Amino acid sequence: MNGKASLFERVLALFVLGMLLLNAPFLVIFDKNTLVLGVPVLYAYLFAVWGGLIVGVALVTHFHGGQEPLAPQNGIVASGGDPVGDSRVGLGGRDGRTTTSETESG
Repeated sequence: MNGKASLFERVLALFVLGMLLLNAPFLVIFDKNTLVLGVPVLYAYLFAVWGGLIVGVALVTHFHGGQEPLAPQNGIVASGGDPVGDSRVGLGGRDGRTTTSETESG
């Protein structure tokens, strides 16, 4: 590496941080019968951590600059030549058009 963490490493670090902050030891600390602005402390903590993780991922992906994809592009192609995840797959014929037997029967 060139000293800078890759996008995958940064997102992975945020995931691990989220798992730690949303695990039992921290939840027990904030499980009190007190209110913060009319909301139980535990709920306020959960929403603060959740919002913080969302903001963290947004900042990491925004300031990354888009030099590399999050997942490696390995050129996986589904049967029939359609790329995996193509919205046309499974909508009738192989190319997304309905076949004559489908239009005649329905």
